[in-house]
Amino acid sequence: MNSGIHIRFEPRQDLTHTRKELRARNVQLVEQLNFFILLGLIALTSIPHGTVEAWWIGAFECGAFALGGAWGAAGLYRQTWRLTDGILLALPAALLVLAFVQILPLVGSAARVPLSADPYQTRLWILHFGALLIVGALLLQYTNNLSRLRSLVFVIISIGVISALFAIARQLMFVPSPGSGSSLTAEASFGQFINRNHFALLMEMTLGLVAGIVIGGGARHGHLPFYLAIIAVLWIALVWSNSRGGIMSMIGQSLLLALIWNLRFKRTKAGRRIPKPFSRLRHLAASRGVRAILTLGLVIFMCLGVVWVGGDSLRQRIETLPRELKTTNPTHENSSRVAIWKATLRMIKDHPVAGVGFGGFSTALPRYHEGSGLWIPEEAHNDYLEITASGGIFALLLAVSFAAIVTRRAWFSFTNSPDGFRRAAALGALVGLFGLMIHSLVDFGAHVTINALIIVSLIVVATVRIPAAKIVNC
Repeated sequence: MNSGIHIRFEPRQDLTHTRKELRARNVQLVEQLNFFILLGLIALTSIPHGTVEAWWIGAFECGAFALGGAWGAAGLYRQTWRLTDGILLALPAALLVLAFVQILPLVGSAARVPLSADPYQTRLWILHFGALLIVGALLLQYTNNLSRLRSLVFVIISIGVISALFAIARQLMFVPSPGSGSSLTAEASFGQFINRNHFALLMEMTLGLVAGIVIGGGARHGHLPFYLAIIAVLWIALVWSNSRGGIMSMIGQSLLLALIWNLRFKRTKAGRRIPKPFSRLRHLAASRGVRAILTLGLVIFMCLGVVWVGGDSLRQRIETLPRELKTTNPTHENSSRVAIWKATLRMIKDHPVAGVGFGGFSTALPRYHEGSGLWIPEEAHNDYLEITASGGIFALLLAVSFAAIVTRRAWFSFTNSPDGFRRAAALGALVGLFGLMIHSLVDFGAHVTINALIIVSLIVVATVRIPAAKIVNC
């Protein structure tokens, strides 16, 4: 008879499994907390003039890098790091690499000068763009279910609506004092923004998102009047801003929605029919003639509404457009957009490959700008020309490739997602970004931090891949 004592250590494997589950649960809680802190950071950035002063920009960058560090610490605790959609992030990361190259001394140069015309500003640009890239990467990482996607969309819309209400209230209560010069300040600024055109860009991006949700069928039946009221508030604020670029972009967004409206029914691979936008009006607009009349009527009604709501101040700004497009402008010493564009083109001709450095545009421009020097533009008033001048053809190709990928993924989400809100949000983000593409032809609103954050957020809404198992109705 064997009376020995047998000791088994099998619970050790169960204990290890329990620790892994606890570690995964803790990491999930940290990621959820970081996600809502990130949304709060985006919301707070909209308050101080959209974050354009150096100290507010520094505060935003510190917050973004801190959240990135928290993500890294969570990965270290979990003993693994996951990076969602690295292909999409690789293109803007390549711009950072290019900027690093621009501040390095040239090897073959006797003076060993860098490519950037202003290396210090290029370093600041690297920090700022790096912070934006971290925000985009974290949003792609954390927006992994439909509930968080709704939260992100809600924050974007809330920022736009609160900014619009503040701008409308300020416009109604503002009374210029005779001889005080305050009317000049009111002419330049609008809402919490120093530049009314930057405010208009925020409005048109938010307006495109909300309109896309409504037209794409993402608004619930009981919430439709609420969404329509939001559209009215955003539209009034945009028109009152008297931004010609903003109004032009809004009309372009309306035409894009009208074009999508005219698309026919499309079948998926599974044979399920996806109704086209404006599905509730599809029986009314059964013929092409009716659709064309409705589209034309919408554009005419919108244009008349813009003129009526904008009033004399908007008409005066529209009337000054031909003078501002002339080559010379005596008011600002040859500061017309055409003169700036010509100077930028000459800059691109001299630096076609690597550009003059990100952030170095204003330093390099005086050499090409034909003026007295009393007023030197700091931006090209055309983001396509400025990115080419700053980073050369390589930067332009990266930007075009990135825009193509975002558009393709947004359209795929709009046409193939099984959830109605996901489809509508992708459409709204695409329309909002389309307004940005139009406005960027004549302005530089994307340089403002809050606008850049809204752009990053819309890109995430348009492209984020939510697993089918997590697409549930909330």
